[in-house]
Amino acid sequence: MKVYFKTYGCTLNQADTEIMESLVETVKDENQADVIVVNTCGVKGPTESKIINYLDNLKASGKKFIIAGCLTANENLVKKYGVPIVKTSSINKIKQAVIDALNGKQTIYKDLDNRGNIPKFKPPIAKIPIQQGCLSACHFCFTKLARKYQSLSIGEVERWVNAALYDGCIELEFTGTDLGSYGRDIRSNLAELLNVIIKKEHVFKIRLGMSSPHYFKNMIEDLLTIYESDKLYKFAHLSVQSGSEKLVKEMNRSHTVEDWIYVNNRFREKFGREFSIVTDIIVGYPTETEYDFEQTLSFLEKYKPDVVNLSKFTPRPYTYAAKLRQLPSEVIKNRSLIASKIIKEIAYKNNQFFVGKTYRVLVTEKMKGRNDAYKQVILDKDVKIGSFVDVEIYEANHTSLFGKVI
Repeated sequence: MKVYFKTYGCTLNQADTEIMESLVETVKDENQADVIVVNTCGVKGPTESKIINYLDNLKASGKKFIIAGCLTANENLVKKYGVPIVKTSSINKIKQAVIDALNGKQTIYKDLDNRGNIPKFKPPIAKIPIQQGCLSACHFCFTKLARKYQSLSIGEVERWVNAALYDGCIELEFTGTDLGSYGRDIRSNLAELLNVIIKKEHVFKIRLGMSSPHYFKNMIEDLLTIYESDKLYKFAHLSVQSGSEKLVKEMNRSHTVEDWIYVNNRFREKFGREFSIVTDIIVGYPTETEYDFEQTLSFLEKYKPDVVNLSKFTPRPYTYAAKLRQLPSEVIKNRSLIASKIIKEIAYKNNQFFVGKTYRVLVTEKMKGRNDAYKQVILDKDVKIGSFVDVEIYEANHTSLFGKVI
């Protein structure tokens, strides 16, 4: 049973794929596969359209396939293909689903299982899903419906980390749906977990995934101390979605804009410009007024996040926001163009700060690496992947720094 995985979406989805790959025999060419597993994403409409097109082509070709991932929350959509369905809570059932696919059976695996299966990691980066699911109820979010809340215990995370280090990984990407909520179901929290992991003697760097800012705010003093460790990239992904307090409330977000500002300011006060802040912005939410949009632009220009993941609002099935009167597509497109231009200018100016300075860089790809602020550094020569090198930055654009290996 040779299986090919086609994965869409975030780091958590990629981590799920690695778990499933560890349970079956895989191939790198879908033409050589007996079964194809499509690990789907349900966050954005355009991505869903690409996935549906791919699924339609598989169906027309007569190939055996399985549908996994977040899009399986829309059962009416995926059941029509008549193939096995593996929901995000049941990825350990992938081997049984492969057998079902080969036998032409449609089964739906959806029970909450133990995500304790540890994959064979592929150095230098290990994706470790420390939690999944969300405790918030944002009006626009489909992912909330797709993933049941669950945290790995600290002991389980330690086993993942130990396995990753044994396999030769040197960057650990702690991923989840909303990382800051880690531990709510096991009477723990992210700070407690990190305090355990950073005590390990091995050389490694941790990159934390996305969190809602109020979680970081509630443990900010502990986090400020933890971030002093050289085991953590000076990097935080704090999702805000809008610079308008009114709009954030209308989105039913579990935080305020002020929560984001508070956490941002505390990190900046302690670590300065060499701490990267990433955020997410949605333009064109149904109730977004021109004034709300202007507040978002003002927010960006004042606080200057290093990276902004900009999305044009698209209604997702079974969400509250999908029932609202939608803004004209031209309005959404125009706002996206305006915001995108400002975001690019901010990123370019932020990156100029690093020009002329020298940094220790972890090489994570061929001729690419990351400095301590998790800035992508393009190297002037090939260096062994997984090694640290000193690099002098001589140029920067809005996405990357360019450096000379010393």
